[in-house]
Amino acid sequence: MDIMNLSNLEVYYQKSLNSLSHGNRKISKLSNPKYKMMVGNSQPRYINTIKRCSVDYILQKFDSFALALSKKDRVAIIFHTDADGITSGVIAAKAVEQLCGKKPSLFLTPAPSEVTISRKIIAELQKKKINKVVIVDLNVDQEPESIKKVEKFAQILILDHHTIQNDVNSPKTTMLKPQFFSKISPSKFAASKLVYDMFQRHTNISDLAWLAVIGIYGDMAEDEWKDFISEVRQKDKITPEKIQKAGGLIVYARSFDEKNGPMKAFKVFYSATSIDDVLDSGLSKYAEKIEKELAHFIEKREQLAQFYPEKKLLIYEISPRYNIKSELVNRLSRNFYPGMTCIVIQEKGKIASISARNQTGSVSMNDLMIRATNGIPGASGGGHVQAAGASITDKGKWVEVFLKRIGDLCQTDR
Repeated sequence: MDIMNLSNLEVYYQKSLNSLSHGNRKISKLSNPKYKMMVGNSQPRYINTIKRCSVDYILQKFDSFALALSKKDRVAIIFHTDADGITSGVIAAKAVEQLCGKKPSLFLTPAPSEVTISRKIIAELQKKKINKVVIVDLNVDQEPESIKKVEKFAQILILDHHTIQNDVNSPKTTMLKPQFFSKISPSKFAASKLVYDMFQRHTNISDLAWLAVIGIYGDMAEDEWKDFISEVRQKDKITPEKIQKAGGLIVYARSFDEKNGPMKAFKVFYSATSIDDVLDSGLSKYAEKIEKELAHFIEKREQLAQFYPEKKLLIYEISPRYNIKSELVNRLSRNFYPGMTCIVIQEKGKIASISARNQTGSVSMNDLMIRATNGIPGASGGGHVQAAGASITDKGKWVEVFLKRIGDLCQTDR
């Protein structure tokens, strides 16, 4: 489904607690039992009953932002650090460059284990005198206060496919998520496809479609976009093997150097004109070391991981040299334990970074991470039904609390 062809359709939009004015506001709880969380009996704090409205409202907000871009603007692109996030960032940056007639002024990624707009990011935006901010593949709506701070000096566009936690649409902020217009599961509506479709409305970026395909594969959503992928593969003469390898290079760069690796990968993809340019880049130099460490922890899983068969739960606490938790949990879940909830906790200093997967979708990883981190100071969690993550900034004090909640919540679903 291409967004550029949706002008006559109705969309889904979230009803606020109080009114339909476009201020920052919390999304109220679900009343329909079929939308209840898949773990426990408590209802989630986001998503409300769904209200139909015209798609024109959402598209008009996006169109106004995109069409107003000019050379006078100082635009920042903020993006997630996985394959879908980096390809989304490149597509957004290239589109903004065409619309503005110049490159964006700033490229930023959140710090490792963060998905929100931190004080450091806000300070950098102000330092560079940014007046337009484009945020892709990041559920920054979980912290509306940080968005309000950015609104004081910039207009904001958020293109994201994670769970809606707050409606942050306002006169200065435009947030667009697939849930507003599509019945496709948000986890399958890759951010790279969303960004590509939206900007394609106003500038020809068809030469960037291969980037969207890499992002789709990165989020394991290729079954939802077979026709689109087939067209791109035929046009650009690329194979599934090349697509997967290109996405893997992002994984390697991010794992090898979690602070600087994502930006190195972004620069390679931003300068590339084809997938072959990416494959011929220096990113492949990280592969051997990352694969060796992944192989070690996969081989030792039966000895080191904790298994709870009655809860269909696996918990694996690791302290690796490289940032491998996301790829490790992906492989454990896909290749060894597809029927279980797999959680990998990676510890570094005082921080515990967590990745969770469940291939069946029988337990919502997004809900699980939000519930398990709720009320823990400095902690955050969220993502998708089948894949989510969390971060705990004071692991010594709170990881045990987190783990107990995980056990309790998984038990309630049996």
